[in-house]
Amino acid sequence: MKTLVLGLIAGIAAFMAFMVWRGECPDGTILYSEADCRRSGVISDAACRTVFANADSLMRRAATVYQTLDQCMQHYEQCVRSAVADGFTPVPVGFCVTASGSSVTRQEVIYRRQNLGVTWERN
Repeated sequence: MKTLVLGLIAGIAAFMAFMVWRGECPDGTILYSEADCRRSGVISDAACRTVFANADSLMRRAATVYQTLDQCMQHYEQCVRSAVADGFTPVPVGFCVTASGSSVTRQEVIYRRQNLGVTWERN
Protein backbone atom coordinates (compact mmCIF):
# COMPACT_ATOMS: atom_id res chain seq x y z
CA MET A 1 0.00 0.00 0.00
CA LYS A 2 2.84 2.36 0.89
CA THR A 3 4.49 1.64 -2.47
CA LEU A 4 1.24 2.42 -4.30
CA VAL A 5 0.87 5.78 -2.55
CA LEU A 6 4.50 6.72 -3.21
CA GLY A 7 4.13 5.68 -6.85
CA LEU A 8 1.01 7.83 -7.22
CA ILE A 9 2.78 10.84 -5.68
CA ALA A 10 5.79 10.33 -7.96
CA GLY A 11 3.50 10.07 -11.01
CA ILE A 12 1.71 13.31 -10.14
CA ALA A 13 5.04 15.08 -9.54
CA ALA A 14 6.36 13.87 -12.90
CA PHE A 15 3.23 15.12 -14.69
CA MET A 16 3.51 18.54 -13.01
CA ALA A 17 7.19 18.78 -13.96
CA PHE A 18 6.32 17.94 -17.56
CA MET A 19 3.63 20.65 -17.69
CA VAL A 20 6.08 23.26 -16.33
CA TRP A 21 8.90 22.12 -18.61
CA ARG A 22 6.90 22.36 -21.83
CA GLY A 23 6.16 26.06 -21.24
CA GLU A 24 3.30 28.35 -22.21
CA CYS A 25 3.63 27.80 -25.93
CA PRO A 26 4.67 24.24 -26.77
CA ASP A 27 6.13 23.92 -30.29
CA GLY A 28 5.66 27.63 -30.93
CA THR A 29 6.87 31.15 -30.24
CA ILE A 30 5.21 33.79 -28.08
CA LEU A 31 4.86 37.06 -29.99
CA TYR A 32 3.82 40.23 -28.16
CA SER A 33 3.58 42.71 -31.02
CA GLU A 34 4.02 43.01 -34.76
CA ALA A 35 7.47 44.55 -34.22
CA ASP A 36 8.41 41.65 -31.93
CA CYS A 37 7.20 39.25 -34.62
CA ARG A 38 9.42 40.87 -37.27
CA ARG A 39 12.46 40.83 -34.97
CA SER A 40 11.97 37.15 -34.13
CA GLY A 41 12.32 36.07 -37.77
CA VAL A 42 10.03 33.08 -37.07
CA ILE A 43 7.69 34.01 -39.91
CA SER A 44 7.81 36.48 -42.78
CA ASP A 45 6.89 40.15 -42.39
CA ALA A 46 3.71 39.54 -44.42
CA ALA A 47 2.71 36.71 -42.06
CA CYS A 48 3.41 38.98 -39.07
CA ARG A 49 1.06 41.58 -40.54
CA THR A 50 -1.61 38.88 -40.99
CA VAL A 51 -1.24 37.59 -37.42
CA PHE A 52 -1.70 41.02 -35.90
CA ALA A 53 -4.30 42.20 -38.43
CA ASN A 54 -6.54 39.35 -37.24
CA ALA A 55 -5.70 39.94 -33.58
CA ASP A 56 -8.93 41.71 -32.57
CA SER A 57 -11.13 39.07 -34.19
CA LEU A 58 -9.19 36.22 -32.61
CA MET A 59 -9.21 37.85 -29.17
CA ARG A 60 -12.99 38.35 -29.28
CA ARG A 61 -13.61 34.71 -30.23
CA ALA A 62 -11.12 33.22 -27.75
CA ALA A 63 -11.90 35.09 -24.56
CA THR A 64 -14.08 33.77 -21.78
CA VAL A 65 -16.81 36.25 -20.84
CA TYR A 66 -17.48 36.81 -17.13
CA GLN A 67 -20.64 38.50 -15.84
CA THR A 68 -18.79 40.90 -13.53
CA LEU A 69 -15.40 42.59 -13.49
CA ASP A 70 -14.71 41.02 -10.10
CA GLN A 71 -15.23 37.49 -11.46
CA CYS A 72 -12.80 38.17 -14.31
CA MET A 73 -10.21 39.76 -12.00
CA GLN A 74 -10.24 36.66 -9.79
CA HIS A 75 -8.67 34.75 -12.71
CA TYR A 76 -6.75 37.35 -14.76
CA GLU A 77 -4.55 40.38 -14.06
CA GLN A 78 -6.35 42.69 -16.51
CA CYS A 79 -9.95 42.65 -17.73
CA VAL A 80 -12.04 44.94 -19.94
CA ARG A 81 -15.67 45.15 -20.98
CA SER A 82 -16.36 42.64 -23.74
CA ALA A 83 -16.97 44.05 -27.21
CA VAL A 84 -19.16 41.14 -28.32
CA ALA A 85 -21.09 40.06 -25.21
CA ASP A 86 -22.46 41.55 -22.01
CA GLY A 87 -19.68 41.08 -19.48
CA PHE A 88 -15.92 41.27 -19.03
CA THR A 89 -13.03 39.49 -20.73
CA PRO A 90 -9.30 39.13 -19.99
CA VAL A 91 -6.82 41.36 -21.82
CA PRO A 92 -4.43 39.30 -23.98
CA VAL A 93 -0.69 39.82 -23.67
CA GLY A 94 0.39 38.11 -26.89
CA PHE A 95 -0.02 35.20 -29.25
CA CYS A 96 1.41 31.69 -29.38
CA VAL A 97 2.32 31.23 -33.04
CA THR A 98 3.45 28.02 -34.71
CA ALA A 99 4.83 28.38 -38.21
CA SER A 100 5.75 26.09 -41.05
CA GLY A 101 8.14 27.85 -43.36
CA SER A 102 6.82 31.39 -43.65
CA SER A 103 3.15 30.56 -43.04
CA VAL A 104 1.31 30.40 -39.72
CA THR A 105 -0.10 26.97 -38.86
CA ARG A 106 -1.49 27.84 -35.41
CA GLN A 107 -2.25 31.09 -33.61
CA GLU A 108 -3.60 31.18 -30.04
CA VAL A 109 -4.22 34.02 -27.62
CA ILE A 110 -2.12 34.24 -24.43
CA TYR A 111 -3.48 35.79 -21.23
CA ARG A 112 -1.74 36.62 -17.96
CA ARG A 113 -3.52 34.75 -15.17
CA GLN A 114 -3.78 36.08 -11.65
CA ASN A 115 -0.81 34.83 -9.58
CA LEU A 116 -0.03 32.02 -12.02
CA GLY A 117 2.11 33.70 -14.68
CA VAL A 118 1.43 33.47 -18.39
CA THR A 119 -0.97 30.91 -19.75
CA TRP A 120 -2.43 30.18 -23.14
CA GLU A 121 -5.97 29.20 -24.02
CA ARG A 122 -7.22 27.49 -27.12
CA ASN A 123 -10.05 29.03 -29.07
